[in-house]
Amino acid sequence: MIAPVVKNGNSEIEISINPKLIRVENIMVQYLLEEEETAFFVHASIDNDATLNNLATKYGAMKAFGIVAYEILMIGLGPPLSSFLSSTATTFEGAAQALLCIDDSENTNAPDAERQDHAKRQRSVDGNQSSLTSAMIKAGVPFPLCRFVVDLLGGERSDGLLFRSDNSFQSFSDVITDLKQMIEKPDAFVHLNTSDQWRLAFGEKMHGRESEKKIIMDVASMVNCTASNDQALFPPQINQQIIMVSGDSGSGKTRLVTETMKSLENQGWLFLACKFDRIIHAEPLSNMANAFNDLLERCRGNSMLRRIRTQLKKFLQPGDISVLKKHVPCLIKYLKDSISPTYELEVRKQQIQHMFRRLLGALSSAGQPLAFFLDDLQWADAASIDLFLALVNASELDSACTSGITNILFIGSYRDKEIHTDHELVQLLDQLKRNSSVQVTNITLCGFDQDTLNGVLSESLCVPLRRTKLLSEIILQKTEGLVIHVIEFIGRLTIERILNHSFVKGWEWEMEEIEACPISESVAELFTFKLKNLPPDVLLGLQICSVFGIQIEHRIINFVQDFDGDDSVDIIAGLKAVLDLGLVEMTRSSNVYKFSHDLIAQAAFDLIEGNERSQLLQKLASALIKNASDANEIESVVFVAVDLINRITGDVITDPNERIVYATMNLQAAKKALAVPDFGSAVKYSESGLSFLDVGHWETHHKLMLSIHETSIIARYRHFDGNHDVIKDRIHAVFQRAKSVDEEFKTREVWIMLLGIASPLEPTLESHALLDRLGEPISSSSVSILDACSELVRVRRSWWELKISLLRFLVWLIKKSSMQ
Repeated sequence: MIAPVVKNGNSEIEISINPKLIRVENIMVQYLLEEEETAFFVHASIDNDATLNNLATKYGAMKAFGIVAYEILMIGLGPPLSSFLSSTATTFEGAAQALLCIDDSENTNAPDAERQDHAKRQRSVDGNQSSLTSAMIKAGVPFPLCRFVVDLLGGERSDGLLFRSDNSFQSFSDVITDLKQMIEKPDAFVHLNTSDQWRLAFGEKMHGRESEKKIIMDVASMVNCTASNDQALFPPQINQQIIMVSGDSGSGKTRLVTETMKSLENQGWLFLACKFDRIIHAEPLSNMANAFNDLLERCRGNSMLRRIRTQLKKFLQPGDISVLKKHVPCLIKYLKDSISPTYELEVRKQQIQHMFRRLLGALSSAGQPLAFFLDDLQWADAASIDLFLALVNASELDSACTSGITNILFIGSYRDKEIHTDHELVQLLDQLKRNSSVQVTNITLCGFDQDTLNGVLSESLCVPLRRTKLLSEIILQKTEGLVIHVIEFIGRLTIERILNHSFVKGWEWEMEEIEACPISESVAELFTFKLKNLPPDVLLGLQICSVFGIQIEHRIINFVQDFDGDDSVDIIAGLKAVLDLGLVEMTRSSNVYKFSHDLIAQAAFDLIEGNERSQLLQKLASALIKNASDANEIESVVFVAVDLINRITGDVITDPNERIVYATMNLQAAKKALAVPDFGSAVKYSESGLSFLDVGHWETHHKLMLSIHETSIIARYRHFDGNHDVIKDRIHAVFQRAKSVDEEFKTREVWIMLLGIASPLEPTLESHALLDRLGEPISSSSVSILDACSELVRVRRSWWELKISLLRFLVWLIKKSSMQ
C-alpha cells in the first residue's frame, strides 16, 4: 500500500491506495491542486487493451477506478469504502478473481448452495449502495458524482462483482463521456443547478440538424457570393436560389430556418418572414405584405434607414407608393415627401406583383443580402402563391426592377403530407422545377435518430448519455423521433408522474412504466391530454383564442372580451396563466398572443363540442362587430369577422337583422378582395354573403342584393373556372330585378365580355343595343381607334363613372369590329 498526500486548503489528507490500482496502461489520475475541488480522470486505450481481455478483468479495473474516485471525492471523510463492499472487491486482483469465480456460478448446473449464496449477496446490494450514496451526500459530494462512483462499482443493484445493473458503466469510453459532460457543463451535470431545475426544458440548442443547416448556409453563400468556412469562393450567382424545406408537422422546419437565419443575420443579412395559418381570416396578401412592413419597422432604428430610403425612391414610382402604402403602411414613414395625391384606379394582379417586386428589389439593393421565409405554404391562399411565384420569376418582370438584383434568397416550408396533386403549391413547385432561371434546393426533415434523440434527452434531463440510452430507445419507438412529439410525450410523463424530479437526485424514472405508457396516435392527442388538465376558465380562454387561428391580436381580445355577457371568462388572464407552460407566447411588442405550435391551437379548438362551436362563433362574431363598430375600427377587422361568420353552421342564425349584417360584412370583404386584387377570395365572400339572403330581399334590401350580385359577377368573370351556369344565373337575376339601365350597366359590361368568349359578333350587337339605350348611338365605321383612345385619356378624370365605362366599351368594341 502507498499513501499519497492530497492537499485540502492548509491541511493534508493521506489516502491509502493499492499501487496495483494505478497503472500506466489502464488508469491515470491527474490532480489539479490549484483548484482543490477539481479532479480529472483520464484513460488511454483501456477498452481494447490486451490486459483487459475479459469482462472480469475490465470490470475489476472499473471497480478499482471507482475506489480511487471514491477516495478522492471523499478526501478522507466518511467511512472507508470497504465497509460497503465485500472484502474480495476492494483490491484489483480480489475483484477480478471473485468475478471469474462467479462467472462459473452462472451455469445453471452450479450447485444450489452457490446460487443461494449469490441470491443472498444480491439481496443486500440495495442497502449497501444506498448507504454508500447517503454517506457521500452527507460528506457534501453532489449526487451526480455519487452516482458516478456507484456506477463504476457496478450500479445500484450490483453485487459488487460481475452482476452489474443496466445503468452501470459497461466501457471506459462511457466513463470518459460522463466526465466530459461534467467538465463542459458542471452546472447541469455536476451540481444540477439549471436555470429552472423544476421544469423540464429543452433549451435553445438545435439538435441533429447540422447537415441541413450547412446546406442553407452554403446556398446563402452562393447568393451572397462569399466563401463558406470549408469551401473555395463560389462563382457569381446566375439563377434565383430557392430552398424548400418539407417534412411532417413537428419535425422542426420552422426552427431550422429561424435558427439558421440568426447566423445569417449576424453576417449582415436582412430577414423577412411570414407564416400562413390553417384559418385564413387575413386580408389577401396581408401575410406577405406584413413581412415587408415588419422589416421596414425594424430598419427605421438603425443605419439602414437612409440607404433603404434612397433605394425606395430609386425603384418605386409615385403610383407604386400610393398603392403599396395600403399594404405596407410603414412606407409612408420612409417616403413622406414622395407621396402625391392620386385617383383610385383599378389595379390588376400583374401590376401589384410588379410593385412588390420593385419593393423587394429596393430592399435587396440597400447593400445587404436578403432572405424571405414563407412558412407553412400548404395553407397559403392563391393570391399569395401567385405573388410568391412572381417574385421568384424575375424573367417575367420588367428588367428595370431586376437588373443587378442577385442577393435574394427565398426559403419556403410546407408539410408534404398535407398537399394533394391539384393543390396550388404542387403547381407552384412544378413551375419552379421547369424554370431554368430558378435553382431549387430541397431539404426533407425526418424525426431524430437515436443518437440525436439521446443527446437531446441527456441535456434536457441533465443525466449522462449512457443513462438516457434505454429511455431514448423507447421514446423513439413511441414518437418516431418527431421533435414536438418527443417534447409532448416527455411532458405527459411528467404530468402522470412517471418522470419525477427531486431536489437531490434530479430527474428519475422507471423504464417499466414508460414502456407500458400507451403510444399516442398523434401529437394532437398529447396536447389534448395536456389541455384537459387546465382549469376550466383557462381552457375556455384558450379555446376562444384558437377560434381565431394560431395568433390573436390584443385588440381583438378586447373586442370579444364580453362575448357572453356576465358569464364571459377573462381571456387575457387565461393566456397569462399558460405562458409558463409553453402553450402560448407573446410577441416582442406584446400586442399579439401566439400559440407555440398550430397543433396546440387545433387541439384546443377540437375540444369545443360540435354543437357548441356555432354558438360560440356567433357570440364572438356579434361581439366583435358591435365593439369594433363602436370604436370605428370595423374596416380593420372585416376579414376576421367574416371568417367567424362563415364558419357558423346549421340554423343558428335565425334573426333577420343579423343575417343582413352578416351579408353586408361579406360584401365589404368581397369588395376589399377585389381591390387587392384577389378574385378567388372575392368569389368566396360574395357567395357567402348571398347565402344569408333570399329572393325576398330584392324588395326589402334592393341595393344590398344588387351590389352583392354585381360583386359576385365581376369576381367570377375575373376568376373564371369554365363554369358558365352560376355566373349566368347571377347576371339574369340582375337583369330581371334592376330598376334602371344604370343599375344593370356593370353587369352588362361583364355580360358583353362573356359573350365575346364564344363569338365576336354577339358582343358587338349587344354593345350597340346598350349604347342606343343610353342615348349614345354610334357607328363603328366612322370612329378612329386612335381618336377614341385619345378621348378616353382626356376625359377619364372628369366624366362620371358610367361615361368612363362607356368609353372603355367603345375602345374594346372598335377593336373587335376591326378584326372582322
